[in-house]
Amino acid sequence: MKIKTKLLIAFSIATVLPVLIVSSITAFLASDQALKTFSQNSGQTLSAVEKSFDQFMSDIKSVVGFMADSDPVTDPNAMPLTTYHEKQGKAPSSVAKQNGGREADIFNLFEAIGKNNSNYVYVYMGDDGDGYLEWPGTYEYAEWHPKQRGWYSRAMETPGRVTLRDAYYWEPDDAVYVSAVRTYNKGNAIGGVVAVDVSIKTLTEMANKTKLGNSGSIMVVENTGTILVDALHAENNFKKIGEASLVKRIKKLHKRQRG
Repeated sequence: MKIKTKLLIAFSIATVLPVLIVSSITAFLASDQALKTFSQNSGQTLSAVEKSFDQFMSDIKSVVGFMADSDPVTDPNAMPLTTYHEKQGKAPSSVAKQNGGREADIFNLFEAIGKNNSNYVYVYMGDDGDGYLEWPGTYEYAEWHPKQRGWYSRAMETPGRVTLRDAYYWEPDDAVYVSAVRTYNKGNAIGGVVAVDVSIKTLTEMANKTKLGNSGSIMVVENTGTILVDALHAENNFKKIGEASLVKRIKKLHKRQRG
């Protein structure tokens, strides 16, 4: 090989190699910075969403606390609420209006709360005599025993504290709801339980408005392992996180190059 050729090769290597090294370092730093920026932005976004969710549930808890302390609900001299033990169903709204008195007063209170909070699906209560009252109260209840229901027993586990009940499926509406519940006192004893139900549709709408990167989305999982909201695949809502369809989706996400 001629000296001229050797010099040309050596010069080319000396020129190109530093450029390649600098380019590689620059690309790595840019990629690393992009990842850090994405992580930082995503963290801020998720923090904001978490605060919104917390505020949403906190507002509901405040309303339930107000209900539990309201005069019509806690009246120590009040008669028990109407029961719905019979096989023939009846609607609480009609019963409350027909009975008047305390039941009508409580129904009007619940109606005002429900109509002023578009996220509320049901506002209701059950007493220690197994009576029941509800807004909107249009469903006809039959053989209905509030004290045997999950929301009543959940509140009785933590008397005097507003508690969130695990999400549940309500067949008449073909919908999934989350409840905030609390006991109320009637004199010096527990008189019953008040509660508010909200649909997970509200949480879904909040999650759908939030995007992470180009194609990222939010999933809200209950501490029981139940998916409350999957913004990307609504069919996963109210499924357990370990189900096969979800596992496959997670595996696909790991294989993606960007998102």
